[in-house]
Amino acid sequence: MKELFENTWAIEDMGVRIFLLTGKERALVIDTGMTGIGVPSEVRKHTDLPFMLMNTHADRDHVAGNDRFSEFYMHPSEAAFYHNVQKGTGKIIPVFDGDEIDLGGRILEIIHLPGHTPGSITVLDRNSLLNYAHEGDNSPYVANRPPTSSIYPCLYHIGKSNARSSAALRSPHR
Repeated sequence: MKELFENTWAIEDMGVRIFLLTGKERALVIDTGMTGIGVPSEVRKHTDLPFMLMNTHADRDHVAGNDRFSEFYMHPSEAAFYHNVQKGTGKIIPVFDGDEIDLGGRILEIIHLPGHTPGSITVLDRNSLLNYAHEGDNSPYVANRPPTSSIYPCLYHIGKSNARSSAALRSPHR
């Protein structure tokens, strides 16, 4: 796991990044990567805080390690694909555009970015104004589930997201 910024790390998992963000009271893992490389044990190397999981969407390269979590946050538009196609397990705690998660002095805002998938989200760190994205800057992958995905809503919502952010977009892909 590589430290990106203060209280922010990334794990590289076969070209996919798993992010760890910590606050004063809790931590958030964003996605579980391509292989699910033992995310909980990796997190414990960097924090003793209680932590939760947020999936940016339900594609396999973002949910491979979800079986190590009994529950996790995800937009409900991803539920059918996650359970029926990916055969994923665990309880989905729904998140919606505008929801906030307070890690203790670090507020994260959920921004719904449909297009790549119907329930794609990005996580905006209100402190640093960094977006922890789904596939937003990786254009070959922007719309990958036709007919339920499309480049047009994705581009619109990326614009909306960028208007709220003054800093970089952190992509989960290299």
